Amino acid sequence: MLAPEMPSDSGRPFRSVTRWIFDPGLPRSVGFGCSGPRHQTRPPAARLPRLTRPPLAKIAKARAGVRGHVWGLLRLRPGGFPWLTVAGKRLTGWIVIDLDATVITSASKKAGAAVTFKKTFGFHPLAAWCANTTESLAMLLRPGNAGANTVADHIAVLTDALAQIPGSSAAKILVRVDGAGGHARTARTP
Repeated sequence: MLAPEMPSDSGRPFRSVTRWIFDPGLPRSVGFGCSGPRHQTRPPAARLPRLTRPPLAKIAKARAGVRGHVWGLLRLRPGGFPWLTVAGKRLTGWIVIDLDATVITSASKKAGAAVTFKKTFGFHPLAAWCANTTESLAMLLRPGNAGANTVADHIAVLTDALAQIPGSSAAKILVRVDGAGGHARTARTP
């Protein structure tokens, strides 16, 4: 499809390809409009609308539904559902959730980036993972200066993670959290 657009320079194939890649007229030839000056080779940055709560809730519900189906298929395989072994004891029937924050560095001042507690610059998201399947269950994107032991953040992520566990109201669930999440209010999360 793009073959007619490639320059024919039989002596230097690498040069031909790079000229084709960096040719300012290429975006227009493959259907991209050019609203800026001729020397502008990059299209303007797209602005994505922020996702609000209703679409995020629909996405979370769809993910939980797919996860329920996939976990049902995991139970049917020869090895069954992947149960963990902790301290030499196999936790058959237990779903293990790991809750922890991490630091993600940023080279530029992006929205929400700030100085972290480790004296770097970036973000400090809080995440919940299913240790049985190594899946990400929930994540709260937070600025770099977010507190490590913010109880409200831990409760929000744990609540979202529990909503992702198929049949969580009847499941045996073990939540592992470091000292930052070790608060009585976090432990009482329904």
